[in-house]
Amino acid sequence: MKLYVGIDPSASPSRASGVAVLGGDLRLVLLSRARGDAELVRPCLREDVSHVAIDGPLRLPCGQRACCYMPGSTCACRVRARAARRACEVELRRRGIACYMTTPDTFVPAWVLRSLRLGARLRRLVTGTVVEVYPYAAKRVLFGILPPKGTREGRTALRDALADLGVRGLPPSLPTHDELDATLAAYVAWLHARSATEVVGDRRSGYIVLPALGPAAPSRASRTCPRAATTRARTAARAARRAAHCRTASRARARSLRGRRRDARRRRCPSSGR
Repeated sequence: MKLYVGIDPSASPSRASGVAVLGGDLRLVLLSRARGDAELVRPCLREDVSHVAIDGPLRLPCGQRACCYMPGSTCACRVRARAARRACEVELRRRGIACYMTTPDTFVPAWVLRSLRLGARLRRLVTGTVVEVYPYAAKRVLFGILPPKGTREGRTALRDALADLGVRGLPPSLPTHDELDATLAAYVAWLHARSATEVVGDRRSGYIVLPALGPAAPSRASRTCPRAATTRARTAARAARRAAHCRTASRARARSLRGRRRDARRRRCPSSGR
């Protein structure tokens, strides 16, 4: 049976990262937190691993090099390529999906360097396919807007949404957001092996793999997550309340302004009854 690995690396090897392995039947074979590159790579070295999905950039924008992300770097290429952008990240923003741009100034340099290092190492060692994924974009495509992943509500919603997609073997205790993102990355790798994904970007600055409807992908109706629908309804209700509050506050400010103007006229013209 083919295996599909998802990795959510942290910025530092001393901090735990999420790693998940899914079987071809979407049963969770492994879900753990690993420290150090060797622990992250070890599950990928099995011969039956078909795809590995990494939540991290595997290529830099055109003109940038790894030296641009070194601490205190003042290299010439960093200055020349400061405005360079990855086509895949530009496309995600165009679609309304929030995405940090991979640049030395706006991102975590250590996380970028580690992702590049892991990607290069896995391409040398793994016989299967290594791809870049973005779990937040995958969530938007599959479930819409979920609660923040750092909250218990967000982790519960993502765990239940993964179960609705057919992922089996999730632990009864609530996993960390790193483990859940790694599981979602492994699910995207599973979809990619079945040509049920969309690839955005270009060859020079790299690609990001997103879920997409296809012959092997779940239908949109079957992908509906009750918790996600409830969350979207709550978000819409909060937005409506905020809009109503803004309208009320705007009317109150207008009334206050009219009152101040009327008082000013009365001070200038005491005899006026208006």
